[in-house]
This record gives sequence, structure tokens and C-alpha cells, in this order.
Amino acid sequence: MNKAMNAGEVQRTAFFAQLDRILRATTFGTKTHCVIVLDIDRFRLVNQVYGERGGARCLHHVWQVLTSQLLEGDTLYYLGEDAFAILCPYRSAGEIITFAQSLLTAVAKKTWQCDQVSVPLTLSAGIAQSEDSDKRGDTVFARAEYALYRAKAAGGNEVESQLSAVDGGEEESASLWPERFHHAFLHDGFQVDIDSLEMAGDNPFYMVRTFLMVGKQRVALETIRDDIRAMDLLLSVDRWVMYKLFENPVANVSGDVRANVILPVSAASVQARQFIRNLERQLKATDFPPQRLWLAVSELDFPVSTAQLDQFLTQVTALGCRTLLTDFGCGTGSLVALFDHTVEAISPFPALAQRSSEEVESVVTALKLLCQRSGKLLFDTPL
Repeated sequence: MNKAMNAGEVQRTAFFAQLDRILRATTFGTKTHCVIVLDIDRFRLVNQVYGERGGARCLHHVWQVLTSQLLEGDTLYYLGEDAFAILCPYRSAGEIITFAQSLLTAVAKKTWQCDQVSVPLTLSAGIAQSEDSDKRGDTVFARAEYALYRAKAAGGNEVESQLSAVDGGEEESASLWPERFHHAFLHDGFQVDIDSLEMAGDNPFYMVRTFLMVGKQRVALETIRDDIRAMDLLLSVDRWVMYKLFENPVANVSGDVRANVILPVSAASVQARQFIRNLERQLKATDFPPQRLWLAVSELDFPVSTAQLDQFLTQVTALGCRTLLTDFGCGTGSLVALFDHTVEAISPFPALAQRSSEEVESVVTALKLLCQRSGKLLFDTPL
């Protein structure tokens, strides 16, 4: 894939250079130009199943199909990874939308053959039209790319058009978060922090915190989980964070071999069998002691005790890891359900931190008594 990456860098530079030239040569208020940005849906899965060589062959296949559909004056560029762009000079978004839909249809109909296996492929496309205010090509491209994220968030194999500026003020609707997740996956827009916690006992505790980059702003993932209803996105983020943690676990916790690491996971990971398989593979590939890893699940994701949650907790324990149920006592009926859970420890935080100090003290006191009866551990300091 190194050759593909190099080719993508070269063609990406050529794409922006040509787009800039066209914009400079256009007389104010006359012709418009369009950019189509295309992305192969679920290309990471192709790489995982068929390897990098298969991924390169897939890119070549898509390139050939797109090339066969180009109209006179259009130019196709490979932008790297699984992204392509088509520059359509002197054409409006209205006619380009129909053209882009025909491109998606052509790729979907032309099944890719890999190792004698027919692999269906689909694309997502975003379209932007140049405006008189555009002085540089990257402003047009940004609108097209933004439209692409909308198409990806809609499930893929879609065409979206974004003709107005992206900047729309600081107040954003919840529906934009899935689009930003797709943008983050494409452009390494996630960050992971390992924060030290003030916990009782001799062994230090660290909390893994994930942030989504929105421009220069960092948005904590736990603050927007409720707005992300696409379970596949949440599962992908959990897996990505786990890989980052295990890349160099000793360095991630400042070299402290006694460290306990709390890794929050979403309801999507609890419900997906592949998360446990991935966790098992990561544990086998690293020297990090599994008994130092705590998998934390929010009780607010499971307001009623479910067999699925307990199955997940049992599987995590079987791998030698520890289990923690966070936001405990902040839901309905959870105090009684504790005796039915196979979880090792509970914590009323971080949800309890939003309540009054009197209520915090009352809940923590009740949970201490409950843990004494149930034999569970209690994390009674904010996470």
C-alpha cells in the first residue's frame, strides 16, 4: 500500500493545484465548477479480510470503473486511503448530482472479484459547487467532503450535496455527530488521554478518556454518546481506543507496572461478540497484565439487568480482566439488580457528579452498605 499512499499524495497535490488554477481563471459571476469526493464504504473491512494487497486491488478496480464513466473535461484523482475526487469544470451541481448517482450505480453493479470471491462494493459521494467567494480550492473541497460525511452517516451508497459554507455557528444539532465521527476516522481525529485518578489503596488507577476533535476543540466522547445512535460507530471507536491503549501500555501509564487502567466501553461493544474476540487477541499480543485492566460499562446504557450485559461481564472476567459498572444507582431499579449482576465493582460516577453534594453523600452511603451485603467493590471517588 506504500505505492498507493505515495500516488495518493502526488495526485492530491495535483488535484488542489488544478482546482486553484480553474478558480483563478474564472471570471467573477460567470461559470461554476463542481467537485465530487468519493469514498469506498467499509473499505477497512476489505483490508482486514483480504489484506493490504487485496485493498490495493480493490482501489484499482474502483479506479477503472470510475474512469470508464467520466465525461469529457472531467478528471479523476486518487486522494489516498479509500478516497477519490472528480473535478468537473464549468458544470453545475444540478447535473453533477445525476452524474454522481450514475457513478455509484456503476460501481455497485460491477462486482469486484478477489480470490475467486465476488465482493460487492458501494461508494458514498459528496458534491460541492464553486461560489464567487471561493478564492482557494480547499474551501470547495471542504464543502464536498462535508457532504460526503453526510452520505456516510446515512449508511453509505448515497449522494449528498453541500452548496453552502460549513461554518454555521457553535450550536450544532446532534445529527452532525455521526458525520464528525466519519471525518475523524478518515483524518485521525480522535485523541486518547490516560488520566490519573485519586483512588484509595496502594495501586494507582488511570482512566482512559477519548476525545473527538472538532476543529481545534476537543469534545469528550462521554458527553455525546447519547447523540450517537449508530452502534457501528461506537463499536469502531471502542476498538480503536483499545488498540491505541495496547500499542504501548507501559508507556501509556507512565511505566507504572502496578497501574490499574479503566477502559470505558459502549453498549455497542457489550452487544458485539467481536469486541471480546478482539480483546482476547490484544491481551495475548501484549505483556500488560489482564488483572490490571478494568472494563467499565455505564448502567445508564442498561437500565434493566439484562442477560446480554451479564454475559459480557462473565466473558471479560474469564479473560482475567476486571469489570466495573459506572453510573450505578442513577438509573431505575438498579440497587435491587446489583445482586443479580456478575460485575466485580460499581461506581455511581460520573453521572452522580452532576447532583448536589447532599445527594452524592446519600447515594454513596447507601451503596457502601449495599456493597458490604453483596460483596462488590465500590469506587466512591469521581472518575
